[in-house]
Amino acid sequence: MGAALGQHYLIDSSVVRDITIAVAPVKEDVVFEIGPGRGVLTEPLLATGTKVVAVEIDPKLTNFLRKKLRAYPNLELVNDDVMRYGFTKKFGELKLGTTGRILIAANLPYYISTPIIRKVLSLPQWAYAVIMVQNEVGQRMCAAPGSKRYGILSIATQAYASTEIVRRVPAVAFKPVPKVESIIVKLTRRATPLVPAEIEDTFFAIVHAAFGQRRKTLANTLDGYAGISKDGITQKLTVAGIDPSARAETLSIEQFILITKTLHTFVR
Repeated sequence: MGAALGQHYLIDSSVVRDITIAVAPVKEDVVFEIGPGRGVLTEPLLATGTKVVAVEIDPKLTNFLRKKLRAYPNLELVNDDVMRYGFTKKFGELKLGTTGRILIAANLPYYISTPIIRKVLSLPQWAYAVIMVQNEVGQRMCAAPGSKRYGILSIATQAYASTEIVRRVPAVAFKPVPKVESIIVKLTRRATPLVPAEIEDTFFAIVHAAFGQRRKTLANTLDGYAGISKDGITQKLTVAGIDPSARAETLSIEQFILITKTLHTFVR
C-alpha cells in the first residue's frame, strides 16, 4: 500500500534482513506477502528461490513492482484488497511438496492491522506468519495474563498461534517517519486451536463481556449473561474453581475456556 493508504515505506536493510531470516523460506515453500509496497522485502524473499504471492491493493505500486521484479519467474503479483482476497481458495490450489509450507510475511499499515491479523489467524494451513505492526499492537498480541496490555487481541491471537517478538523497529526505519515505533512478531500456527470449535462463539462472547469493563470483577462483568443473575454467576464460577472477584486481565485462555464450558449449557 502507498503512503496515502496508511503505509510507511521500510528503508532499513537490517530490518529487511531480520524479517527474511524470521520467515526462513526454502524453495519448496510458498510465501504470501501482504502489502509489498515498493518490494523492499519482496526481492530478498524471491532471491531465496521460493515462490512469492504478493498481494498489493495499490494499482500504481502493482505496476511498479511488475516492472521492478520482472526478472523473477517465481513472483505472482496480485492487485487486490487483502481483506477480500481469496486466500483459502488459493491455498487449496497450491501444489506443495511433502516439505513445502505456506508462510506469510506482512508489513501492516497501522489503520487496518488488527482486522488483517484476525483474517490471517482465521486462515487454514499456513505454518508461520512474520508480521510487522505498530509496537503497541504487537505487544498486545504477545501479552501474558496479568499485564496491562493483555486483552482481547492477546487471547484472539494466542488461541490460534504461539507468539514470539523478533525485534523492535525504530520509527526512523521508515519513510515518511511515523510517530510510533514498530515491532516484528512471529506467529507459529497451532495445529489445533486452544479453543474447541463447538464453543468458539460462546468463548469470544464471554471474553468480550469480561473485558468490556476491565476494572470490574468477573461476577460484575458477566452479571446477567445468558440470563444468569450475579449470584448465579458467582456460584457457577466458584464451583468451577474460578475466583468471581478476579478481573479479566488476570485469567489465562485455559481459564476462559473453563468459564465458557461452565456457562455454555445456558446459552444454547
